[in-house]
Amino acid sequence: MEAQAGQAALAGTLERLEQSVIAQQEREERRQSRWEEQLAKEEAAQQAVIEALTVQSDTMRRLEQRTAEREQLAEGMAARLEGQEKLYQKLIEQLELQHVFHETVIERLEAQEAAQYKVTRQLDSLKEALYERCSFIIDSMKQLFHSFFPKRGPKPDRQAAEQKQSVSL
Repeated sequence: MEAQAGQAALAGTLERLEQSVIAQQEREERRQSRWEEQLAKEEAAQQAVIEALTVQSDTMRRLEQRTAEREQLAEGMAARLEGQEKLYQKLIEQLELQHVFHETVIERLEAQEAAQYKVTRQLDSLKEALYERCSFIIDSMKQLFHSFFPKRGPKPDRQAAEQKQSVSL
């Protein structure tokens, strides 16, 4: 009896132990199932992170290429701008030289105009003096002629023509 009771106790302990092991095993299976689910989620998340990093890496590479292209473009534009500034400076220098040249030409033209005006006045004065002298010479010659040929009676028409001729001189 005692052996039976020991065996029954042992069988009860064994059965409890077995149930405990089964319960432990079920818990372990559930835990493992949760771990597997979590691992699958983590793998999916890791895969998503890897894909995102790949996309980000590609995007960064393209951005770097665009940045390099824009830097080259900016350097080219800076070089062109520098060339334009040099051209602008040369143009300003040439315009300044032309301005000085034009001022010199204007001054020379003004001086030439003044000299021409002076020569014109002198010529007018000479013409006037020449006319007065010629008029005086003609009058003197008329008097001399009349003194050599006193009152011969020139025709009145001839005398008027001579007067007109002296006036035109």
